[in-house]
Amino acid sequence: MKVLVIDDDVDLVDVIGYALRREGFNVQIAVDGQQAVQRFKASRPDVVLLEIRLQQGNGLEVLKRIREAE
Repeated sequence: MKVLVIDDDVDLVDVIGYALRREGFNVQIAVDGQQAVQRFKASRPDVVLLEIRLQQGNGLEVLKRIREAE
């Protein structure tokens, strides 16, 4: 199962990514909205973990852009 983790806290996404990979998930990480949309389009993950309060942009706006990319 592919998981896309989106958060601007690099340490947090590293920890989450590590834990998910240990459980056998294929993990992609994005640290900003633009990168998140690009990674979503490229990998078409099964699950997206998205921080709503991103420093560079609003997580809800990123979600809207991801939904438009589907």
